Amino acid sequence: YEVSQEEINAHKINSTSPIQSIQNWPGNGDTTKGEPYQLAPFVDLNKNGKYEPSLGDYPSIKGTGAVYCVYSDQGIHTESGGRALGVDVHQLFYLDVSAGFEEVNLASFTVINRSDTTYTNFKFGVYVDFDLGNFSDDFVGCDSTSNMIYAYNGDDNDEGVLGYGLNPPAQNMMFLNQKMGGALN
Repeated sequence: YEVSQEEINAHKINSTSPIQSIQNWPGNGDTTKGEPYQLAPFVDLNKNGKYEPSLGDYPSIKGTGAVYCVYSDQGIHTESGGRALGVDVHQLFYLDVSAGFEEVNLASFTVINRSDTTYTNFKFGVYVDFDLGNFSDDFVGCDSTSNMIYAYNGDDNDEGVLGYGLNPPAQNMMFLNQKMGGALN
C-alpha cells in the first residue's frame, strides 16, 4: 500500500470522495480472518478506532511518502523446510523524512505473534540483496559497532551497461534502535 504526503494533503482539504491510495490504506484489518483490528497507522479524527477516510481519516506517515506491507510466515516453507512460527511482520517504509535524508529510506517493523506459542529470545532478520549497478563485482561487509551492513564496488570503475562508471557509490543498511547481532555474506 503506497501513499504520498501530497495525496494526504489533498484529502485533508476535500475528503468527500477519497482517492484509491487513501481509500485502500489498510487502517483496519478483517478480524474475521484473524487480522488485528488496527493495521497501518492513521489519523482517527473522530477517535472511534475505525479507519473511515470518507469521514476525513487519513494515513499517518512521515516524510513525502510511505509504503506499508504485511508479511506472514504461514504457508509452505519450500526454501528452508522450516515450520511456520505464526508471526506477521508489518513493515512501513518512509521516504524523504527531512533535509539530508533525500536518498534515505527508513523502515519500521512490528512483529506480531499470532500463534499460541510464547517465543523467548526472538531474533528478527532482514534479507538485503545489494546490487550496485554491475552486481558482479560488489562486496559486502558489516560494522557491528554501528549496527550497519554495507556494499561497495570491488574497484573504482563499475563496468557494464548497468554500472555507475568511475567512482561508484556505496550503500548501507543500519539498525537505528536495535543492536545488530551479526551479518552473513
